[in-house]
Amino acid sequence: MGTEIEVKKEEKTKRKSNIELLRIICIIMIIAHHYTIHGGLGQYYTLGINKKVAFVQILSIWGKMGCNIFMIITGYFMIKSKAKPKKLILLLLEMIFYSLGIYAIFCIFHLATFSKDALMKSIFPMFFQNWFLVDYIIIYCLIPYFNEMLQKLDKTTFKKFLGVLFIIGFCIPTLINKTIVNFNELGVLIVMYFVGAYIRLHTEEKSDKKYFWLMIAFDVALVGLVLLWDFIGVKFQQVTYIKEATRFAQINSAVVFGGAVYTFLFFKNNINFSSKVINFLSSSTLGVYLIHDNPYIRGWVWNKISPGKAYMSSNMILVHAVAKILIIFIICTIIDKIRIFVFEKPIDKLMDKNKR
Repeated sequence: MGTEIEVKKEEKTKRKSNIELLRIICIIMIIAHHYTIHGGLGQYYTLGINKKVAFVQILSIWGKMGCNIFMIITGYFMIKSKAKPKKLILLLLEMIFYSLGIYAIFCIFHLATFSKDALMKSIFPMFFQNWFLVDYIIIYCLIPYFNEMLQKLDKTTFKKFLGVLFIIGFCIPTLINKTIVNFNELGVLIVMYFVGAYIRLHTEEKSDKKYFWLMIAFDVALVGLVLLWDFIGVKFQQVTYIKEATRFAQINSAVVFGGAVYTFLFFKNNINFSSKVINFLSSSTLGVYLIHDNPYIRGWVWNKISPGKAYMSSNMILVHAVAKILIIFIICTIIDKIRIFVFEKPIDKLMDKNKR
């Protein structure tokens, strides 16, 4: 997500498809998370635990890891780039396009009620919608200052700095299930930006099997902890454990942190290929995010169109989940490609022309 924001067009041609594939996987992880969270499937986390409930829980635990990986990618590329106003303007225009456009369509078809308050929120989505993109804009504006600070740190100091942030922001909250400081989503994403910057500045780019096994280890640990909490809940008749089984999948979880870092390292160092199709699809991950998680689309697509709740009593829940997640990704990608062709490319050319 954010390829069109983070990297100049001329840089895109030089980039391999490994990170672009990772972007696509991350947005699918986020859609899967929303399938369960916004689809209201959390209500099935009861003492009557079964394979379907366990599947839904496991499906939901990858979304925050996807967000963390996106920010690692941003830090990796932006630590040696400049945050330019043009990229920020294009991001804001894309946010407004989808926010205002979707609201207008819903009002036209009487799916939403027009009001001045709702209109203002649609015109200024950067203040009212989508926590991740609001945080992303804040971080993007701070990139020049972050980069100046981080580039002055030697490898040892940088590593110690990350170690302290990891303990305070991830380890302790994971162990006690409570933050000890006001280390919210923005703080977590800033740390992930720092991690991406560290990887770019102070690690070698060479294939290593350990990245694969560490990625698998953290992913298995995440799934294992969810199932362990389910088992404890059933064993001791404590529904709280089942309801909180996904606590280890929070954005500030140490397990999610490790999974995000080693997934990125694995894709960066161990996968090497180039695909025009992958690069083409990955450039719309931001658009996919903005469309499917729009507040009007959210309630409609998850609860009105073939809701997942209708399949919780069926053996087709797995097929339904996979199909719906992929269909949402495909449809949103097609919509975004139309937007890019009709609106973004002409605006981009106009901005370049005026710049000259």
